[in-house]
Amino acid sequence: MNAIRQLLLFTCCVIALNGCGSFKQMVSTLFPDPLHEVYRKKAVQHENEQEPQQALFAWRVAARLNPDDKTIPDQIKILEERILKSANEHYKRGVDDYHNGRLNSARSHFLIALRIMPNHKGALKYLKTRLPNSETPVYNVVRGDSYSKIATDVYNDAAKASIIAYFNDLDPQKPLLIGTDLMLPELSPKVTSPRNDLEALVQRAKSALENRRYREVLKIASEIDQRQPHHPAANDLRDAVFFQRGMALLEQRKYVPAMAQLKKVSPQYPGRAKAIDRIRKHLSAEATVAELAQAQHFLDEKSYAEAIIICEEILTQDPFNKKAKAIFNASHYAWGKMLLEEGKEAEAITTLNALDQGYQDTAQLLAQARAQLNARSESLYRKGVRLFLNEELEKAIGAWEQTLELNPHHPKAKQDIENAIRLLDKWRDLDQKEDTTAPLH
Repeated sequence: MNAIRQLLLFTCCVIALNGCGSFKQMVSTLFPDPLHEVYRKKAVQHENEQEPQQALFAWRVAARLNPDDKTIPDQIKILEERILKSANEHYKRGVDDYHNGRLNSARSHFLIALRIMPNHKGALKYLKTRLPNSETPVYNVVRGDSYSKIATDVYNDAAKASIIAYFNDLDPQKPLLIGTDLMLPELSPKVTSPRNDLEALVQRAKSALENRRYREVLKIASEIDQRQPHHPAANDLRDAVFFQRGMALLEQRKYVPAMAQLKKVSPQYPGRAKAIDRIRKHLSAEATVAELAQAQHFLDEKSYAEAIIICEEILTQDPFNKKAKAIFNASHYAWGKMLLEEGKEAEAITTLNALDQGYQDTAQLLAQARAQLNARSESLYRKGVRLFLNEELEKAIGAWEQTLELNPHHPKAKQDIENAIRLLDKWRDLDQKEDTTAPLH
């Protein structure tokens, strides 16, 4: 299986090397020896081990890295002819067995042909249309079905939608036609176990939430994020914690802390808007002078978030209140500067962007924060590349997702994530197929 994964990794390297000069330079840095020699040796090794597809891709990578070597194209041509000949021999034997009723033998030859030449259309057609695996469930599409819905119903995981589409040679972006028969692959435990682990974590968090153990809930939500970034359950759990905290503070008439908690809740969360309106009514009813004095106190104590919340509420009612505007600006400026000094560049940028660019040296601080953020995002991107080359694809995806969190406009991270996800899907599909593939003779 490792050899097959290396084969797929070679493919991604060829794409990256062809389309990205900086990526090529980075690979050269990570591997000081001449890469074309490394892949030449890999090609010879794969040929000796009777692994023609792996050898073919290694030769192609070597050719890309060293176009001046005129012997490599000859090696590629010889190997391609040998692959085609061997695959066709097994295909023809499979056809003969099929027409003579030897279905198990036919299936074995077709699978061997596909192992030798994965894009052999004839062998693939027989396996999918004439020799479907009796152990593979067949699902008939009905009205209202989609890849995600079927994946959720069958695997309890909508993320498996792409596997269903890939297994049936269909475009996941196009709607399913009613009456279509889909073959549903059986996924190995290592494909589905992470999902089960996440479900267990979610249930633990819900139990903790019912018992108002809010710190435990937030800790579990962070753990879910680490295992699967942007998991919707993690956001729902955090929303529930902040909302319940905010409502408790509201009932205690602690309006400013209550507002601070509720503003952490997603805008669409049920009851949030109504609760915030209640707080605003209470705040507006109190003396503005007293609130401003409290805001100034928070500013002096470096409790910038609380000072900003008070000023925002005052400015909502009185947009021209100079004192509130002055404290608002001073709090944002001091908070942004503090966040920058602590190395929290993204938060600093968000905070400083609330100010007019001409306020003190805000423009310079923003430029410094963006420069530091870009440097950190690039460091994470390079880490992801190293993990990718070491075949640690899930960790590489995580590093690139962190890159995008710091720099959503990074020119390469998004495409690299998509490539890595496609590669992971192929690996998982190959894992499943390998269980039913006869050994190569």
